[in-house]
Amino acid sequence: MTKDTVQRAIARGAGDQSAEQMEAIRYEGYGPSGVAFIVDCLTDNRNRTVSEVRYAFAKSGGSLGTENSVAFQFDHQGHVWLVSRDEIEEDELFELVLNVGAIDLQRVGDHFLVITEATSQALDACVQCCQQAGWTIVSAELTYASQQNISVDEKNAPKIIKLMDQLDNCDDVQDVYHNAEFPEGYVDIDES
Repeated sequence: MTKDTVQRAIARGAGDQSAEQMEAIRYEGYGPSGVAFIVDCLTDNRNRTVSEVRYAFAKSGGSLGTENSVAFQFDHQGHVWLVSRDEIEEDELFELVLNVGAIDLQRVGDHFLVITEATSQALDACVQCCQQAGWTIVSAELTYASQQNISVDEKNAPKIIKLMDQLDNCDDVQDVYHNAEFPEGYVDIDES
């Protein structure tokens, strides 16, 4: 990394107005097997970022799409994951979170997933309510949930995982959402 790059990064972090401005960008595309991807980025160089994202898609057999080419397949929601407790019934929890604006409650293994509207206020209200009631919160985030997952066979699963890894390795990529459903018990043996 050059000295100029380090100095620009320090200036941006210090709030220097003359420093380059960061920009939030969303890319959408399709990976192998028609799996839809939404890639959220934060960058100071749009050209560099689109090149990295496009390269990741192309190298994995996918293609970068246009704006809103896959977004219609996802719902923007708030998700609050809770550790389940035996001493309270699911109905009681549903009533509790419904009173603060939750949309749905699902049991997933040993956890509950509370779904809220995609606003920080709705998410925060649900988190505060659950904390006051003594629930253990695993995570709370605004996310994109797939409306319908695409089953991926064992032949294409490594390609999709490779694409996800390449996107995660891009410095500007913040979040990656997809609608892939991997085979039950699938483990990626080849991590190269």
